[in-house]
Amino acid sequence: MNHHSFIGLETVSSDVALRLPLSFRKLSESKASPVEGQILHFNPIYQGYINLHQSYRPISKMFTDAPRVVATSNVTEKVATTSSQYKMLSLAENSHKPFRLFSACFITQGHTRSLISDPQREAIYFVPVILGEILTKNQGLSFTQLVEKYGEANRSHLVEYFEFLLERQLIFFLEDDWEQSAFPALDLSAYESAPVIEHLILDIGQDTNYDPRIVLEQLKELGVFHVEIRYYTSVSLDKLSYLEALKDTMVKSVEVLLPYQTDYTPEFIKAQKLREKYPWLLQITFFDAPEAQEVKEQHLLLSYTPQTVSSAQHCGKIGYWAFANDLPMITLNQSHNSCLYKTMGIDENGFIKNCPSMQENFGHINNTSLTEAVAKPGFRKHWNTHKAQIEVCKICEFRDICSDCRAYTQNDDPYGKPLKCGYDPYVGEWITNTQLIEQTNLTITQ
Repeated sequence: MNHHSFIGLETVSSDVALRLPLSFRKLSESKASPVEGQILHFNPIYQGYINLHQSYRPISKMFTDAPRVVATSNVTEKVATTSSQYKMLSLAENSHKPFRLFSACFITQGHTRSLISDPQREAIYFVPVILGEILTKNQGLSFTQLVEKYGEANRSHLVEYFEFLLERQLIFFLEDDWEQSAFPALDLSAYESAPVIEHLILDIGQDTNYDPRIVLEQLKELGVFHVEIRYYTSVSLDKLSYLEALKDTMVKSVEVLLPYQTDYTPEFIKAQKLREKYPWLLQITFFDAPEAQEVKEQHLLLSYTPQTVSSAQHCGKIGYWAFANDLPMITLNQSHNSCLYKTMGIDENGFIKNCPSMQENFGHINNTSLTEAVAKPGFRKHWNTHKAQIEVCKICEFRDICSDCRAYTQNDDPYGKPLKCGYDPYVGEWITNTQLIEQTNLTITQ
């Protein structure tokens, strides 16, 4: 008999929804963190942003923002509106039929609970570990066979589990033996990506001595999709004119992070017509702002946060804002590093790195091309360090949808847990920033 216990779903089910931010850096009015039992619904606008940019994933993790918990309609009603053609199945009428989890849904077994991810509906569900095991190891059996396997004493729990899964349209029943092979699971073993480099991060500080335009002019050869530019010193928006160099590249999105100035109001930004000049520019985040707010102007997201960023050392913070509940992220996490794979950074001193926060560099941008740097031995050494190899992460229920950080790890171990992650999967709880600082001696800007 399995060592995991059957427990009631009342401990792991809720109609509370958690909306993830439009950007992984969104500052929330609430500091509430989801607890066991909550059903997380990912903001559909954010999901559309992911879909638009294909392999988009949170790279920089500068802020310690918690996502916003919002009121939502009953989960059953929400699911029903998304699939009017789906007929609610009766367990009583189908208890003798083999069941299957829909191929677009995924199970991640954790230490204290399991997680069902449903990217198509932008939702994840926390469930007991034993239910995760049932879905992982017993698909193809019928409900009747499960009762025989786990015992009549657990029938009521199994009924509760199946009604939960059916209500949320996560499973279906097979009509005959032929259908056993007609619905194969999706192959998550190979993440396919054409570019040599997908994501590029440019750090610019007070003493930066390289021209960003020189960097951007090299992106076509690498096939870069996404660019993030992080200013640690005040800058005039007209300095962004070098973005014109992206015109003939594969770049699909640009995000800019820079210090707030009093004239950087949404009205002022709108008047600059930045989206007309640079159609790749999708977001500008202003830190050190007087208050938190988000405004969308001409399809350009303006995010204001009172938090401070002074260098790349502020990166590496792991939380719900670092999650991406989409198929590319889930597939990527099976065999590659969800932060460093096909990522390149130029630090504020001009050194080319896998990430600006890391110590090792592969030449200076003023005398080394990006193509030369990525071909150097060691540049890709962290690309295939995936969650199943990382201590603590490998037993975490969030590992398939979470980003990572190899620049700051526990005990400086290349396979250690991200140092700035505030989640403990052994107890299923998040700790506060204050507790994280005390445990790691970090300096985290609040």
